[in-house]
Formats: sequence, structure tokens, C-alpha cells
Amino acid sequence: GHSTLPMKYFGKFVVVGNQRTLAYLGSLLMMVLEADMEDDPDRRRFLLLSGLMMMEQYCLDENWEVAWRLLDLAQPDWAAFGAADQKQLRRESKNSFLADPAWIGAVVGRLKDEEVLEKRRRKTGGRKGGDAGDKDKDKEK
Repeated sequence: GHSTLPMKYFGKFVVVGNQRTLAYLGSLLMMVLEADMEDDPDRRRFLLLSGLMMMEQYCLDENWEVAWRLLDLAQPDWAAFGAADQKQLRRESKNSFLADPAWIGAVVGRLKDEEVLEKRRRKTGGRKGGDAGDKDKDKEK
């Protein structure tokens, strides 16, 4: 049978609302995951290549209706996307249910470090700060 677990997860935990791009690409990803779970490499490949075609078409005419119809698939379940309560979901969790909290913490920490470094660069006007190692690199050029 056709697995609906990925689509149920997507509908419940990814609050799409009226974001058509997220709805179309997310629906396609869930279909790819279903094909993978069913060990159907031909369908998985078809969906991946069709998705690439869909994105290419959207980039050309910015029309999701045309792009999606190229796949000859049923429309995403728009009603399910609107049913999830985004505020409630955000109160329940600040992180993806699929991501390891330690990994999220590491990514957030790295982003904060990069922000601090960027602020320092702006203060110095992009200069490297006179590090001796940087001077040696300049001589090698």
C-alpha cells in the first residue's frame, strides 16, 4: 500500500499555511520519501527528476500551477496545510522534531559565532587585524 506517514507528518508538523512554494516542494519531498520507504527506486528517480523539471518551469514563468501540472500528480492537500496551528506548534517546540537537539544547538552556536565575527569585521572595516599569519600569506602571493 501507499504509505501516508510522511504526508501526515508534513501536514501536522510543517505549518505551510499559504506558502505555495513550501507546500509544493514539501509535498514532492514527502512523495520521494514514500517511494524510498516502499523501496521503489524508479518512482523515486522519476519524482526527483520531475521535481527538478517543476522547479525549472517555475523559475521560467513563476507559475506554480503550470509547474505542478507538469508532474501530472494530484494537487497537494491545501486544507490539511491550513489546519495546523502554527502558534501552538511553536509553543510546543522551538526545534524540528526530526533534528537532534545537540545538532541544533551546535548550528545555533556556530551562527552566533559567525555573527560576532561579522560584527568585528564591520567595526574594523574588513581589515584582518594585523595577524602575523596573514602577513606571511600576503608575501606568498
